[in-house]
Amino acid sequence: MSWITAASVLAGAALLIAGCSVLPLSGATKPPMTADDALGARNTDTSAHTPVSRARATSLARDGLVYVTYGQSNATNAGALGFDVSGPVYMVFRGRAYPYVDPTLGGTGPGGTVWGRLGTQQVAAGAGAAFYANAGFGAATMQELAAPPHVDHLVTELRATKAALGHIDAVLIHQGESNNRAMRGPSNYRDAFESLLAQIRTVTDAPVYLSQATICGNESDTRLLALQDRIIRETPGVLRGPNTDTLSDASDRLPDRCHFSAKGLDKFADLWAEALDRASEQ
Repeated sequence: MSWITAASVLAGAALLIAGCSVLPLSGATKPPMTADDALGARNTDTSAHTPVSRARATSLARDGLVYVTYGQSNATNAGALGFDVSGPVYMVFRGRAYPYVDPTLGGTGPGGTVWGRLGTQQVAAGAGAAFYANAGFGAATMQELAAPPHVDHLVTELRATKAALGHIDAVLIHQGESNNRAMRGPSNYRDAFESLLAQIRTVTDAPVYLSQATICGNESDTRLLALQDRIIRETPGVLRGPNTDTLSDASDRLPDRCHFSAKGLDKFADLWAEALDRASEQ
């Protein structure tokens, strides 16, 4: 494990603010995004990564954990860089498994993720391996994630991951910051989530974990937190993920007060591990 310097934290934060995620507080809408534009914003260059053989990946997955992750920037490459995974932890893109390294394949942004930390914890706790197909997209609202081109990319990754590794243990969703009341609020959030869930169910019946999250350089949106809570409690097959609004200390976030520092990502991974162990709607 390695840690970044204060200078690199500030530099990374500047890149993230410029490149990935904070919507204007005016509530202004973004222009429609084409499939090509969305794909072009993702980290898709596999040339610097050596894939695991398909036979080995399939073998490891039999006794391992396989997740597809989705959501906005805090679900993808928007946190502090500087963590080295330990053990058999892999990122999955287009059905191929690669040793996990930040910034991951498939996601947006130039930074670090929570998933490598979570995988390291799970392997240390006895999992044979941990695989993460990262399909999130920075700054996306729930409405955008439930519609093309983003949902099409998610469904493609779900199918490719399931075909390659044989099963999906869960879909992990972290989203809400872009639906904060200062931006777009909870209006139509539940309808959009139900539409997204229906698309997921065309591929897998695996449990879907939903985070509660609203903070991104502003205050918690209590209405949205309550709505997320109701969705978790009332929707069959949807389980409780972390509540990252609890990670509100300045030291938990980068200077943008939205994305997570190394300390915050460590706490975020702990919350995910607890949620997956609990496997509950409560």
